[in-house]
Amino acid sequence: MDQKNLKELRSQKGWSQSELAALSGLSVKTIQRIENGQVVPSLETAKSLGSVFDIAFSEFLPSAETKARPLGGCRAPAGTGTASSQASLDAPANLLHHAQRYWRSAAPTLFVIVSISLMVKLCLKIGIILADVSEIVAMRDTVFASDSAISGSFFAANLQRETGESLEQRTVLLIGPFSPGDSQPISVEIVELLEDVDGNSLVGLSIEKVTALAAGPSLVLAERFAPDTSGLEGEYPEETAQAVLLTWEGGVTGPQGADLAEAQRTVISTLLANGDRVNPLSLGDGDPDNHVFASLTETSPALSVSVEAGYFHDPGDDANPETNIDMIAKIME
Repeated sequence: MDQKNLKELRSQKGWSQSELAALSGLSVKTIQRIENGQVVPSLETAKSLGSVFDIAFSEFLPSAETKARPLGGCRAPAGTGTASSQASLDAPANLLHHAQRYWRSAAPTLFVIVSISLMVKLCLKIGIILADVSEIVAMRDTVFASDSAISGSFFAANLQRETGESLEQRTVLLIGPFSPGDSQPISVEIVELLEDVDGNSLVGLSIEKVTALAAGPSLVLAERFAPDTSGLEGEYPEETAQAVLLTWEGGVTGPQGADLAEAQRTVISTLLANGDRVNPLSLGDGDPDNHVFASLTETSPALSVSVEAGYFHDPGDDANPETNIDMIAKIME
């Protein structure tokens, strides 16, 4: 069976993508990608689907398309062809299962090695940024509570610029001792030469919000789109009535870099025009960047969104404070 027939099987059962995800233990995103032919089911995914539909899991694997047939047009003895075909399909599947088990045993060690390497590189880059930031960033119209000399208080300024990805902007994170004494700066502008890794000039970018690093990530933008908006294809379940794009000050994940999951979904509360408060059906965009997609099934327009403290973590593993922001409508009512 072609994995693309998953949608047909689901439709025969009368299930939505969300219902199939709940029954199989898979994510809505995984169901979407299999049905769209974007990914091939893994062994564990195939077993989960096989259990739900009560059919052999090998039916969801690509090799199932080449089942053995008797030569010469003759019919094989009853049961022989099926057993031989199933055995040939299960052999590589079992081999893959054993390989995955050995990989799991080695993965923690590799993770520690890679994490240490990345931390060393991050420390070196932060050192370079701190050494250069006083030369490339200037304050304009910045008001402080005192006239004391700049101290060691560190703040982050998150400037937004257009990127090649549809509906998304790239965050330019500047870190430095921008504050004299204990006062907090209120604006930052790049006025001298500064380029991103692609060689694009960042001169002229400015922001009126500067956040203390210890505060953790906060929402800076919430936009509401129609789910069929160009650029959002495949990001939301088919039951979605409103597509919400949440933009954070920087990249966000779960604790210690974990993927966003149920804990994060249930602490996002959206206020609707009819007075109801609802949680999103699902969260999308598995990339650890500062954009998170939230799906709403309710048709009453979303007015604002709030997030409880302590569930979304920045690259430094600082948890978010309680944060809320008004919704910007990008949809015709």
